[in-house]
Amino acid sequence: MNNFSLNEKQIVTFMAGGLFSADPGWKHKSRYHHGDYELMICLKGPIHLQVGENNMTLNSNDVLMIPPLRS
Repeated sequence: MNNFSLNEKQIVTFMAGGLFSADPGWKHKSRYHHGDYELMICLKGPIHLQVGENNMTLNSNDVLMIPPLRS
């Protein structure tokens, strides 16, 4: 597991949020994170993801932060 921390004086800006759900077999088109982090909180899993070359599964209550410049 990789760790991520912020300096207590670092400014964090929230840009957007929402609730996502999908039917089994649905696939998201490829995306590229230019300069933003993406925070995913899995409310109900499992969710199978590929970030770059890494395949992963998020289960209920798992949290994933995807750093900038990742696809």
